[in-house]
Amino acid sequence: MERLSPARQKFVVMWGEMSARCATTRTAGRAHALLLTSNRPLNADEIREHLGVSRSNISAAMRELESWRLIRTVHQMGDRRDYFEPVRHVWEAFHNLLCEHERRLLSPFRVDLQRHLESAEHPTEGDAITAECLRNLVEFLEIVTEWVAEAQAAGPAGLRQLVVTRPGPSGGPRARRRTA
Repeated sequence: MERLSPARQKFVVMWGEMSARCATTRTAGRAHALLLTSNRPLNADEIREHLGVSRSNISAAMRELESWRLIRTVHQMGDRRDYFEPVRHVWEAFHNLLCEHERRLLSPFRVDLQRHLESAEHPTEGDAITAECLRNLVEFLEIVTEWVAEAQAAGPAGLRQLVVTRPGPSGGPRARRRTA
């Protein structure tokens, strides 16, 4: 088994920590980083040996990464084992993550908030403060959903052309166009 360089080891650990904060497990993040920095697909045993975790932990991590559409299973002639390779194109990985976050998190949360907003606006059972809070959350999620749709529609070439609007020093909007 090849030895990982110190830079690669640091990246694997960092990616695992970041992944644990975002959407996946630490092991899935580390396995993903290992695959991203590999010049060839790896099988589960190779990943397990590098990371020093159990076979079942690696199997769960690979299923998780496949469900987020961040890796693909590939096969090699004369070998019955599954090999894994990452989605290498950054835009494709980002697009897959956006789609999965929308499907798993944003959309169901927005539906739940809308249902609770209707209850909070009820003339006898609701209250104005809760309704206002929920209205703001629903509006925010709608804006995020629109942003995600715009980013997806822009594609990798048009992503830099999206306009980012942030409040200026006086509180009014300040548009900034990112350029390469």
